[in-house]
Amino acid sequence: MESLFDKLKSLGVKVGSEFQPIGPRKKYPIDTVMGGEWINNLQGQFYLVNENYPFGYQHGSLSIEEEILFKTLLNLTSINERNINLNQILFIDTETTSLSSGAGTIIFLIGLGFFTETGFRINQYFLENPFDELALLTHINNEIAKYALVISYNGSSFDLPILKSRFALHKLKSPFTNIDHLDLLHLSRRVWKARISNCRLKDIENSILNFYRREEEVPGYLVPQIYFDFLHTNDARPLNGVFYHNQMDVLSLALIFSLLSKLVTIPYGTGDNGSQDLLSIARLFERNRLWQESAQLYRLSMEYGLPENVKADIMFRYGNICKRLKNYEEAVEFWSASFQCGSYDAGIEIAKYLEHQKRDFTNALDWVNRIFIKLDEELNVITYNNNKPRDDLIKRKIRLENKIKNIYIAKNE
Repeated sequence: MESLFDKLKSLGVKVGSEFQPIGPRKKYPIDTVMGGEWINNLQGQFYLVNENYPFGYQHGSLSIEEEILFKTLLNLTSINERNINLNQILFIDTETTSLSSGAGTIIFLIGLGFFTETGFRINQYFLENPFDELALLTHINNEIAKYALVISYNGSSFDLPILKSRFALHKLKSPFTNIDHLDLLHLSRRVWKARISNCRLKDIENSILNFYRREEEVPGYLVPQIYFDFLHTNDARPLNGVFYHNQMDVLSLALIFSLLSKLVTIPYGTGDNGSQDLLSIARLFERNRLWQESAQLYRLSMEYGLPENVKADIMFRYGNICKRLKNYEEAVEFWSASFQCGSYDAGIEIAKYLEHQKRDFTNALDWVNRIFIKLDEELNVITYNNNKPRDDLIKRKIRLENKIKNIYIAKNE
């Protein structure tokens, strides 16, 4: 496979300390197309473009807010939120010479977004000459190190591994060692997967933010080729769409963070799709062992009305939370309802409760027999579709029958 080094040479780019592009400079260099400034340091130069979005700026159906209550959101992750303020959060997105994260991939455009006293600012750092990569990375390294939390979208699989790889290649200490990272792709999937089958950033923009990009948007798969074309022609005009693409990625990232923060902090006004989002957030709380919060949201979701395909699961989950909260009678009530909707696990929980908590072996055995009847009636069994669970149920039945028998013998001795 042709390396980046070979591809640059084939485009007429000399390598080494005396690098100069072959041929005359064309009339559309980057500084005539994008308004910005050159940044120079000891390692070389790169181009900086920035954009400010004031508080109240509308991005689809959302606006940039001055205050974001994000503490609850961070508490649902492994991030310690106690020492993080909004101005210590950095939003990051990169554009690279390849759609893979291989060792030969370099980053030619980095978008960094952060909140200021007046709104949200995006700085975009552009690598006009690949051999100035160290200059760009040195500057970016220092910028990232100023923050306590970095937020990305799929950055754990793409952006951060490439950045770490490039830092290591140039013998720069990675700033991510002492900085927390939050990948919003995973949270977005947990909250919106019931509504959106594919949680790509663009899908979230369209379906959740009600935002649609302008015509100059460049699809991600075209971005690497547009950069290579620029290196060959020095015509920066097509790069305008790449800068727009990167800027919208960063801006949408901040708005998604704001919306997710609001949903998990005040999840009750979730709009037309309230029930679905409430269920997803309830599961998120449950996953993090926040039993009271998840129980409250499950109850509210049931008041909205549950879709038929999730009724059994939600009532089973709610019953389990009631058990954890030692509300056993309510747990049995919802396990029973879940069992009627097809959850064999719910029937097992009732049998276990009757056997171990109530010591009511007769009724526990009755529930085991009910499960066997359902298993025999149903052709499409999900919960007990292999031998092991059915064997466990048989063992439970035999154990209960023996306990009932022993009690009978003891009474008649």
